[in-house]
Amino acid sequence: MAATKYTELSNKLSVLLAESPGNSESQNAIACSNAVIMVNESALTREERNAVVEAIGNTANPSGYYYESNGIQAGLDAIKKIETEVSASQSAAPTRLNLKNLKNLVSDGTIFSVEFIKRSNGELRKMICRLGVKKHLRGGDKAYNAKHHNLLTVFDMEKGGYRSIPVDAIQRLCVNGQAFSFREVSHG
Repeated sequence: MAATKYTELSNKLSVLLAESPGNSESQNAIACSNAVIMVNESALTREERNAVVEAIGNTANPSGYYYESNGIQAGLDAIKKIETEVSASQSAAPTRLNLKNLKNLVSDGTIFSVEFIKRSNGELRKMICRLGVKKHLRGGDKAYNAKHHNLLTVFDMEKGGYRSIPVDAIQRLCVNGQAFSFREVSHG
C-alpha cells in the first residue's frame, strides 16, 4: 500500500522530533523552522499546510520564545486530525444514483427540482416536476421504452407537460428540503 501524503509528512516530522534534543531555546527554534520548511514543501493543500504550520507555531512559540517546545508534536497532531477529516468525508460519499433509488427519493406526488444535462444539446436544464400525474394523459403508448433508455418520465410543473429526464445526466436533485449532488451516476 502506498503511503499517503499525510503519512509521508508525519514520518518526516517524527524523525525530526526524535532527532531534536529540545534542551535550549535555540535548538527548539531551529527544529521549529525545519518543521515549517518540511510542511511547506509537502504535498498537502495550501489550507492543510497553513493549518499545520499554525499548529506548530502556536505551540512552539506562543509567547515569542521557544523555551517550552518546538511545536512538532502539535504539527503531527494537526496532520492526524486533517487526515481523519479527509478520510471521513471520502467514506461519506453519496450513494450512486440509479432509476430505482431515484424513484424511492421522489415518490408519486412529491414535487422536486432537478438539474440535468440535456442529451440533445449538452445544456444544463433545470426543472420543477413530479411523478404520478395522470390528468393530462391522452392514451396510447410511448414510442420508446423509458426504462431501457434510463429515462424518468415526469410532469414539468412550469411547462404543464410530460418530460423525460436522463437519470445518468442528473447533476442535482432537491426534494423535501434536501439537496443531493451527483457527479458519478450509475446506468443500472
